[in-house]
Amino acid sequence: MRAWLVLMLAGCGDQANPTRAVVTAFGAHGDGVADDTAAIQAAVDSVGPGGTILVPGGVYLVQPVGPMGGVQLHSGQTLELSADATLQAIGNDSPEYGLVRIYEQTDVTVRGGTLVGERDQHTGTGGEKGHGIGVRSSQRVVIDGVTLHDFWGDGIYIGPVIPDGPASEDVRVSDCVSYNNRRQGLSVTHAARVVIERSSFYDIHGTQPQAGVDLEPSYPNHYVVDVQLVDSMMRTSQFGLQVVQQTGMTANITVRRNVIANNSSGGIWVVGTPAPVELADNVVTGNGVGIWLQGARDNLVTNNHVANNLQRGIWLEGASENTVSGNTLAANGGADGSYDNIEISGDSDANLIGGNSVRGPARYGVVVGTTDCTSNAIDHNDLANAGDAGAILDLGTATAIGSNTY
Repeated sequence: MRAWLVLMLAGCGDQANPTRAVVTAFGAHGDGVADDTAAIQAAVDSVGPGGTILVPGGVYLVQPVGPMGGVQLHSGQTLELSADATLQAIGNDSPEYGLVRIYEQTDVTVRGGTLVGERDQHTGTGGEKGHGIGVRSSQRVVIDGVTLHDFWGDGIYIGPVIPDGPASEDVRVSDCVSYNNRRQGLSVTHAARVVIERSSFYDIHGTQPQAGVDLEPSYPNHYVVDVQLVDSMMRTSQFGLQVVQQTGMTANITVRRNVIANNSSGGIWVVGTPAPVELADNVVTGNGVGIWLQGARDNLVTNNHVANNLQRGIWLEGASENTVSGNTLAANGGADGSYDNIEISGDSDANLIGGNSVRGPARYGVVVGTTDCTSNAIDHNDLANAGDAGAILDLGTATAIGSNTY
C-alpha cells in the first residue's frame, strides 16, 4: 500500500510545486471577455522548475501593462499553448508592455498557439515597445511554433532587462510567424548566440524601422554577436532584414537560405558593420534595393539570387573590403532601367566583385560611380547582356577590371 501511494504521489508531482498546471483549473475563462491575467499567473506561479503550464483552446485576455502585467514566466518552465489557444493583450495607452515576459530567467520554453497585440485598440500615440514576447537578460530560451501579430512594438524582442543589464544568451526562435506588428517582427538589441530558423516575418508597418528582423545594438555597451538567421522568410515590410551598427557592436552574423521579397525600401540592409556578416544562398527579389551595404566592411555576399528589385540589385555605398561573389543578378533596376545591377559608390574601397552572373534589363551591369572609389576589383564575372547601357561603367580610381565575359 505504501509503495503504491509513493508512486501515485510521484506521478502527481510535489503538490506545492506541481509539474503541470492547466490555467483553467486556476480560474482562467478563455472566453475573450474576462480578464484572465491573475488566473494564468497563478498557474505559472504554482509550477516549479521543469514544469509545464498548459493553455487549452480559447481566447484569454491578458493585461500586459505594469510591473504585475503580462504572463511572467520563471526559470525552468514551459508555457504550452494549444493550437487553438490565444493570449490577447487588453487595450491600453502604455508606450511599453510585454504580453509574455521572460525577464532574468533561464531554461524557459514558449511553444504553440497565438499571441495577439492591441495596436487597433491602443489609445496612446507614443512609444514603440509593446511586445508580444520579451526575452530580457535571460539564457537558454526557446520560442517554438508561436504566431504573433498586431503588437504596438515587436512580435519578439531579445535584449536586456534595462539598458545596463546583461545580454540575453542562447535563444532559439523556430517555426514562428510574426506579422502586422507596428515596429518589428523580431528585434535583437543585446544578445549572443541567437538562432532564428524556419520562421516568417511580414507586413510590418507603423513606426520606424519597420523591419521583418532587426539586429541592432541600442547602446554603446550592447552587442549582437553569433546570430544565425536561416531558412526563413521576410517580406512586405520596409526592410526585410536590417543589421545595423551605429552604436555598440555586431559580429559573426550568418544569413543563409532565406527568402526576402517585396520589401519597399530594401531586402537586406547592412549598416556600419566592421565585423563579418555572411549573406549566402538567399533569394532576394522584388524589393527596393536588393542587398545594400552602407558603410560596412569585411562582409561576404555569396551565392545569392538577386532579381527583379526595383532599384539597385547590390549596392555598396561607402563600403570597403567586402567580397561579392558567385551571385546571380537579373532584371534589377526598375521598369525604366534607371538603376544598375551592381553599384559601388561613395568612398567604397578595395571591394572584390568576382564570379557573378549578371543579366539585364538594368542600366549597367556594374557601376563604379565616383572618383572617390579606389582599388576595387571586377573580375571573372559573366556580364553578357548585363545592362542596357553597358556591362561596366568605371568612374572610380585604380579599378582593376580583370577577365570578365561580355
